[in-house]
Amino acid sequence: MHSRPRSLEAAGLAGNPCAWILRRRFQRYTSPATAARFSLSVRGLAVAPNGDLVIADAGNNAIRKLSTAGQVSTLAGGSDVLPQIPVATPAANHANGTGGAAKFKAPQAVAVDAAGNTYVADTDNHVVRKIDPAGNTSTLAGQPGVCGNTDGFGSSATFCLPTSIAVDGSGNVYISESMGLNGITGNPIRKITAAGAVSTVTSKASQKTSRIHFSAGTYIYFYAPVRLAIDTSGTLYAADPNDKVIRKYSPQGSATIVSGTVAEDYGYHYADGPANVAKFGTMDAIALDRKDRLYVLDAGIGGKRIRRIESDGSVSTVVGPTPSCDDSNAPYLCWGQDLAIDASGNFLVNESPSITGSPIQQYSLIRRFTSDGASSSVVAGSTTGVGFADGTGAAARFYMPSGLAAGKAGKLYVADTGNNVIRVVSPTGVTRTLGASGKPCASSGGKVSELSFCFVQMLAVDAAESLYVPNAARIVKATPAGDVVLVADLAALMYDPQMRANDNIAGIAVDSVGNVYAAAASGSAIVKIPLVGEPVVFAGALRALGHADGQGNTARFSRLGNMAIDSKDNLYVIDGMGDDNSVGPTVRKITPAGVVSTIAGSATEAPGLVDGSRADARLTVSQPGFGSMQSARLRLDDQGNVYVRDSVHSVVRKIAVADGSVSTLAGQRTR
Repeated sequence: MHSRPRSLEAAGLAGNPCAWILRRRFQRYTSPATAARFSLSVRGLAVAPNGDLVIADAGNNAIRKLSTAGQVSTLAGGSDVLPQIPVATPAANHANGTGGAAKFKAPQAVAVDAAGNTYVADTDNHVVRKIDPAGNTSTLAGQPGVCGNTDGFGSSATFCLPTSIAVDGSGNVYISESMGLNGITGNPIRKITAAGAVSTVTSKASQKTSRIHFSAGTYIYFYAPVRLAIDTSGTLYAADPNDKVIRKYSPQGSATIVSGTVAEDYGYHYADGPANVAKFGTMDAIALDRKDRLYVLDAGIGGKRIRRIESDGSVSTVVGPTPSCDDSNAPYLCWGQDLAIDASGNFLVNESPSITGSPIQQYSLIRRFTSDGASSSVVAGSTTGVGFADGTGAAARFYMPSGLAAGKAGKLYVADTGNNVIRVVSPTGVTRTLGASGKPCASSGGKVSELSFCFVQMLAVDAAESLYVPNAARIVKATPAGDVVLVADLAALMYDPQMRANDNIAGIAVDSVGNVYAAAASGSAIVKIPLVGEPVVFAGALRALGHADGQGNTARFSRLGNMAIDSKDNLYVIDGMGDDNSVGPTVRKITPAGVVSTIAGSATEAPGLVDGSRADARLTVSQPGFGSMQSARLRLDDQGNVYVRDSVHSVVRKIAVADGSVSTLAGQRTR
């Protein structure tokens, strides 16, 4: 590392940080349960005959297993975590094979038969899969990537978004679907026999639809898939979140209501009592214990609960309700998604928040509740490491840390974006805070203790240990004495008359003399704020987009991103940001004299992950729909090599100073 402080992006040193090099969403190999990590989209659960818990980790396209010995491993899939880029016609991500060679796409549910075979509702592939005890994955029925409702044998049949799955003692597999695509309506239940014949038990399991509020008082009406479970006698049960009832099906497919009455409205209700009095809400999951007692994971008035349904249909609450979700360590059901029951009658619930806008909603774990609901414990995964707390090492908490800058003697400054403050981490891992969350934004002047650094995502530090922080079109300086002063207001330079708005600062750096440089994102120019004098355009031309190397204002950029500076005061900046940019992603270098050159990537090629020579390499620098938090970041080493964090593919690329060749230094594609 350079001895002179400069702007950089690096690995965190305190709290529970997102690693700079790789934000690995799960550990592929066997890990102790509490050390294992899951995606935020863990869905289905099923208990195997030997007591292992099988888990559908939808966000990682993987089927995971929690053994009775407390080890988490990947049973199948997970070899490629797809970038979450919305596309008009989602392609299949499907492959049969052993272990990690198999590919899934957002599997939502699992079931396990008496022989230890696992059946998977491979939801976004529109197929049903089977994993044998040796870990070999095959496709039981359906056509990968084809949404339909055709009966038939094996691959001649089609499914559409299979969402819940159950298997009986004879090897018959039942699947519920979420229809509404390609003109298909309803929420069918389908059956696959042990011989592979696919038939329809019912084309519409619900009488009523569900609805969600869209905008301006309008609603979208749809059929939510029912949740399935099968008892030891082969009776099929369905928890219906549309009608708010529990039904059972005869072998001929006729349905009988076990508990609840078909809802007269769209509300989520709650009432225990006899079958005709009981009321239900979301009915997120259904499960049976070893004594064939029926349970549902349900959310209605007052919170989420685990409820028991007796043979006569009467309902009682066993666990819950959830009084508060403000403490992520509380033994409650706040974000429970699915339910399984082990041999001892304990309840296993996966907590995977679907909303990640709050610090308490960013964790993924499996929790075990005792059969009487009196206590619970985390058996796999971990509670949130997100928050706002100073302290030493793991006691510190951050919320979406982004830009970093290295100070003197090993000190690290962190842009704590979610908390709107700057954190200072000492070489021994002690974290303290600069700024006050909830106070007015530092946009002009004042005291650090009385201001917050609103939406801070980047910062730079000079030799005197003053911090430079962008705020909209302004740059402020926080001095070691605790004063905040305005360095420059770039509104006049960065105002876009076409958009009628100021441009954003996408990158910031300070040279060895104390000159400050700002990269105008859409304006596509580098602005220099000298120690003496007014800000000037140093390289490129404001709002003159394109790609051209050259001196000063003759150079052209196209949507700039993160920026870094080396010990010789050369600037490096990411260019070609945005998914609708006709100019391909590159990394540009600007010398102290203002000469611009392209050191990696191609302006004429689409984004990609291709290693090779300067001319052949391809870069990816931004992910559609994720904004600057998922954009590429730069770092430099002492030899002048440039490192690029590619968040889309979860890898780190290296641009060699010697010849400009690009290689993938760490990580695996889409992991």
